[in-house]
Amino acid sequence: MREPERSAIRPRRRGGGGEEPEGIWYVDIDASGAADGSSWEDAFTVVQDAVDAASTGEQIWVAEGTYTSPNSADPNVSVIAMKKKVDIYGGFEGTEDKLNDRNYLNNITILDGELSAYHVVAGADTARLDGFTITRGNAVGVAQNVDERGGGMLNYEVSPTVANCVFTVNTAGSGAGMYNYNCYARMTNCTFTFNSSLNSNSTADGGGGMYNSYSYTRVIGCNFSNNSSARSGGGLADMKSSSVIDSCSFNLNTAEYYGGGIYIDDYSSFREADVTNCSVTNCTADYGGGICSFFSDSYISNCTVSGNTGNNAGGGLYFDSSDAIVTDCVIYGNEAGYNGGGIFTYAYSEHDSAPEIKNCMIRGNTASSDGGGIYNYENNPDIILCTVTGNVASSRGGSIFNRSSSPVI
Repeated sequence: MREPERSAIRPRRRGGGGEEPEGIWYVDIDASGAADGSSWEDAFTVVQDAVDAASTGEQIWVAEGTYTSPNSADPNVSVIAMKKKVDIYGGFEGTEDKLNDRNYLNNITILDGELSAYHVVAGADTARLDGFTITRGNAVGVAQNVDERGGGMLNYEVSPTVANCVFTVNTAGSGAGMYNYNCYARMTNCTFTFNSSLNSNSTADGGGGMYNSYSYTRVIGCNFSNNSSARSGGGLADMKSSSVIDSCSFNLNTAEYYGGGIYIDDYSSFREADVTNCSVTNCTADYGGGICSFFSDSYISNCTVSGNTGNNAGGGLYFDSSDAIVTDCVIYGNEAGYNGGGIFTYAYSEHDSAPEIKNCMIRGNTASSDGGGIYNYENNPDIILCTVTGNVASSRGGSIFNRSSSPVI
């Protein structure tokens, strides 16, 4: 069928949930009309067709259903390659004329990479993705290349907004659910679950749910559960970034090495990350079952870190050469296979760094060897106005154990 002239299919203006868009393009996989995107009846059946047709300031509305890559034989072709300043909304029944009328919880709109696409979604600057389930991206291409990063969504030097989305069953070398590089992306009310970061030839693998690199990412009100990493950051890995992670939950995430829930690494003192108002529970790693802060000045505030396991050290929190500030947190019921049931602190001898732990409750943690509550190794943290109670160590230091350390308590 010959493609209609652009002027003939210009969508009419419709009132939305907020500011009125310049125009709306419609997508419905079950539509049987003219397939020109001008209405629900004549909707496109492929999302990318609507993206290609849209112009700055326009919106794309996508009805419930499962949408796949327009060319599944080519792994470089995403289900959606977003366009700058074009917003894409899912979760419609296919009859709505107002954005506020959609129900993305009931009208499940799936973007499926079918394990053939490297990235289900490729992001774009100042564009919005809202109301989708993003699944089965498989970024297993060339090592240390974008083809092995961001199975669910790749944001490479672009800054989109992503809201009300679910990222599930995606795989990659780094950032299985989402990979953000050199961007100012914002994620709100999203869920990352059952995503897996696998081993590859890259030295920076990690981030089962999300991986941030050299970015100012804002992660607000998101849930990370049952994600895994063959290296570090089962739920989220934050590398040399200034991310804000606020009001998020991390549960049942695992990492082979560091940071079962969250891994923060600012080795070059590039920037620092803020983790506030979060819960990190039932996560597992060799070091830092809940959170690992490595060469970082991160700020961890008003968080609950509980029920996590450090197979080696740091059941709840693990600090390595870190000047992190931990304040107003509850750290309880964590377990270490050896040392530091609640918290483990350490610094290489050439690094004069130590965390400040202030106004925290550290209780009911256990260590199979030393330091049920806190274990300090060649490190001198400030421990201020804290309650350390009911912790157990099988060997020494039920509350606090210091090895070559002189903390200020």
